[in-house]
Amino acid sequence: MSALASQSGVLATNCIPRSQDGLQVHPNRPATFLDVKDDSERRMIETIDKLRELGVQRINPLPQVVVCGAQSSGKSSVLEAITEIPFPRSRQMCTRYVTRVTLAYNFTESVSVTIEPGGSRVGPEKKRLKKFARTESGDQSRERLREYMEEAHRVIFPDEESRDEISDDVLSVKIAGPNKRALQLVDLPGLIEYHQDGSKVVTKIEKMVKEYMAMEQSLVLAIIPATNDLNNAKILKLCEDFDPNGERTLPIITKPDLLPEDEAQDLVNIALGRDPAFSNFSWHVLRNRGTEELNLDTPADERDREENIFFTTVPWNQLDPSGHSIERLRIKLREKYFAAAERELLAMRERIGQLLKDDKYANLSNESTPDKLQHIFKLAVERLKTAAKDHAHGTYNYDTNKLDDGGPVNLRSRIREHDERLCAQLTVKGHTWLPPLDSYVHLSSQDILPTPPSERSGSQERPVDEAVDLATKISEVFDKLGATRGTELARHYNPDTIAKLFWKMSDKWEFIATEYVENVYSCCEAYFKKAIELQFARTEANLRGANGEELDGFLNAPVVAERFLSGYIIPELKKAHKDAKLELWRLEEDRREHVKNLDTRFLVNQRNHRQNMQFRITMGERRQQQSLGKTGVAGANDINDEKLAGQRQQSSLDDFTREQAEMYLHDAQCHYQIARETFIMNVWTQVQERHFLRNIKKLIPDDLDLVDIQELTKEDDETGRAKARLQRDRDDLRKARDALNEWFSRMNAQIGS
Repeated sequence: MSALASQSGVLATNCIPRSQDGLQVHPNRPATFLDVKDDSERRMIETIDKLRELGVQRINPLPQVVVCGAQSSGKSSVLEAITEIPFPRSRQMCTRYVTRVTLAYNFTESVSVTIEPGGSRVGPEKKRLKKFARTESGDQSRERLREYMEEAHRVIFPDEESRDEISDDVLSVKIAGPNKRALQLVDLPGLIEYHQDGSKVVTKIEKMVKEYMAMEQSLVLAIIPATNDLNNAKILKLCEDFDPNGERTLPIITKPDLLPEDEAQDLVNIALGRDPAFSNFSWHVLRNRGTEELNLDTPADERDREENIFFTTVPWNQLDPSGHSIERLRIKLREKYFAAAERELLAMRERIGQLLKDDKYANLSNESTPDKLQHIFKLAVERLKTAAKDHAHGTYNYDTNKLDDGGPVNLRSRIREHDERLCAQLTVKGHTWLPPLDSYVHLSSQDILPTPPSERSGSQERPVDEAVDLATKISEVFDKLGATRGTELARHYNPDTIAKLFWKMSDKWEFIATEYVENVYSCCEAYFKKAIELQFARTEANLRGANGEELDGFLNAPVVAERFLSGYIIPELKKAHKDAKLELWRLEEDRREHVKNLDTRFLVNQRNHRQNMQFRITMGERRQQQSLGKTGVAGANDINDEKLAGQRQQSSLDDFTREQAEMYLHDAQCHYQIARETFIMNVWTQVQERHFLRNIKKLIPDDLDLVDIQELTKEDDETGRAKARLQRDRDDLRKARDALNEWFSRMNAQIGS
């Protein structure tokens, strides 16, 4: 609220108040509408002063007086008469922007004038307006006010071309003094029907007026000059739209002294409610200073005397005394102001009570004692350990139901996805040179191979095993057997050749498994980043007061969580990561050792292959003997087994070596298949489970001493400043709540008595 109460009522101790219509007023000035008539109103004004001093009006706006009407209707004169503050006057200075006057109590007189740039101002223009600021203190402040306002007007409209424009800037005038009350008054641009630049200006003004009239805290002074036809008064239509019951509206007729004598009686009848078309309004008539009085700068008391004389003349003497003059207007406005103030104070009391229950205020508390701090840390770490163990096992409680199913807190689920991806990648892409016996096509055709999560929704085709020319591979092994001979006897070959074939086939395993370990580490890191903040915050039960006033979590949980993660969890997680990679290296060392395989599957597969190979060779020899006939008769049907056996013994060394190459190649493929499954299981259990999930609780240190905990929970500069601001806001809200509760209690006590 701001401009109504320039002379409103703090009674000086050396002044003897006089009584006027039940109001306590100063002997040297007329009554203002904020002078109180009883203790109830005095307490209300004191409460409003206190609330404005605390700056809590942003929560629930306190009453403001809005002066609006047609252009040149006398709005500024009414404003001056009510507040006794002189405003600039000239054709160029007619209201073309919002003027907001704020009054405040202070021991010394002071005025300040600033400009709040509107939304249409950008860049340098906005900076130019914000830069304007004029302040004056002491006895000369009142005289300098008009000068500052005229200067501000020239800043808003710096050139002649803009003299007819309407600006969305706000001229902010603040006036303080020992006899001022906290109040806000808004003077709006005058409504017009036509503008030479088109309808945009007309619409802009109307929108501005509607915006302020729509505010529930606005007391609307609707100014209508007597010389205008009330039937065409746009402001009356707006009053009916925004305040149909008339609770917030005071329609004021100005300039009655300019009305022709033959029309005066009609206006008196309207003001007395005798005209049905206007009987819904409670009218008030003012006679403000004329041009000559303005030029002579007639003082306020002389203005009031001339006004009272005017209303003793015919036909104006027919008006009820309560319906004319500035003194009676102050009384009416005062009644509406106090009624509106009571509504807003009750609403603010409820709103502040709700705000103080908000987490950002409820979570504020005094610094915890060392014992309490250690207790909170212990509770938080225990919650984190329990949650981590459960989530690593795939046990998810109610709290996780509020989170994304695909999020990091469902830790076991994320690890399972990478388990499946490891299995698929080693099966599909883990081999080089030669695929294993259980080809991808064979496994996928029987729905044995799991589909990695990243491919479940994709449309790309599954990779197909590369076409393998077995004869070519056997020839390569044949060459290897010849090229890597040692001291073995003829027709004997180095069994390490099988290991070399296996090493070549499985050379990509370590790379794929290393990628898996990195993914597991990332899952754990993402898990702790989310889980720590959740578990270090106050629990819902604690927020609801189940544990009384004792806290079970940190008020600055995000900050503490980040520090605990980076300072304690990540180092432990990195150590686990290092150990996991070392464990993987040991598996890689095992892969590089000579092969061993007594697995029943290997032995059965080897035996079957040997038998099949012998059968194939024998049948081949039989067909050859039948077709070429080594008995001397081509095409003979009889086969001599003894001669067949002799033929086998006479096979060349190359044939023998080729058979060995085929057996070595098969054994390498068979061993690869079994070793791959073992490798996958070992990576899952010895690398991932052993160093990450199985002992995940060990990654969470719980042995911090008090100094470490205090360092962990201390507030950084920004957090400290934010907390200090919140504490100041909370303290102001509490003071406001106490002031409102005291006012409310006394009001009820007075009603009860």
